[in-house]
Amino acid sequence: MFQVTILQPEGAPRVESISETSAVIGKGRECRLQLPGWKVGREHARIYRTKSGLFIQDLGQFFGTSVNGVRVHQHGPLAADDRIVVGPFTLIVADQLQPTPAGAPAAHAADTTQVNAPQPMAAAAGPGTRTAATPEQYWRRRIHEALLDAIDLRRRDLVRMSDDELRAEAESLLVELIDKETALPDGIDRDSLRRDVLNEAVGLGPLDELLADETISEIMVNRHDEIFLERHGRLERHPGSFTSERAVMGIIERIVTPIGRRIDEASPMVDARLKDGSR
Repeated sequence: MFQVTILQPEGAPRVESISETSAVIGKGRECRLQLPGWKVGREHARIYRTKSGLFIQDLGQFFGTSVNGVRVHQHGPLAADDRIVVGPFTLIVADQLQPTPAGAPAAHAADTTQVNAPQPMAAAAGPGTRTAATPEQYWRRRIHEALLDAIDLRRRDLVRMSDDELRAEAESLLVELIDKETALPDGIDRDSLRRDVLNEAVGLGPLDELLADETISEIMVNRHDEIFLERHGRLERHPGSFTSERAVMGIIERIVTPIGRRIDEASPMVDARLKDGSR
C-alpha cells in the first residue's frame, strides 16, 4: 500500500491511498489517480511496485513526467522527498510498506532507459480505423515521435512554458529534425510537414488552417480522419486529418480546459469558445 499526496494549482492538497501494486495517473476515467488539465494525458504516468520499492514510469505523453526537476522515462525507487510533476500537479509518494532491506540496491538516479511506453501521436490505428496509410500521414507520425524524443533529450520543463515559448521551442526542434531527416522523400513538402506537426503538437491541428478561413462557416469532425466543413452553404469533405483519435481528444481538451470544462465518456458534449471568443 502507498499514499499519494497531490499538490494542486488551486485548493487544498488531495491525499489518495492506493491498495493496489500500481496506479495509472491521467485524466481518463479509468485512471486510479485522475488529474484534469490539457497538460495531463489520458494515461500520463504509472506508479508501480517492484522488489526494490516504488517506481514512476512516464507513458509517453508530450509534456512528460519529471522528478525533482528532471524529465524521466522511469525513476526509482522513489524517496519520501521526491517531487513528481505531472502537468500542473506535484505528487509526493509515501510507501507504507516495510522499507527495502539495507543490503538491497537503492539506485535513485533517473533511469533514462527507454521503456516500452505508447507514443500517443504515433500510435497505430485501432480496429475499425479507416486511416489511409499515405506517405504524408506516415511522416507526420514519425516526425512527431522524433519531436517527443528530442524534447526528452533536452530535458526542458514544458509545463512552465507559456504558449508562445512552447510553440517556439517545438518549432525550433522540428526545423532541426526535418533538416536531418535524409530519408524524407522529395515529394513531401518540408514546410507543410513542419507546420502540420507543430499545429497538432501545440495547436489545434488541421483545424488551425480552417479556422483562419473566413469562407468556412462550420467545421465537423466525425473522427480523426474524417473532417467536413461548410463553405457558402455547401458541405464538403476536408482532405486533412489528425494523426489519431487521441490527438483529436487532446485538441478538444486544449479548447475546453482553460474555461474549466471537461469532456469524457460521461460528459461527451460541451459548449465552449476558442481563445478569440468565437464558437
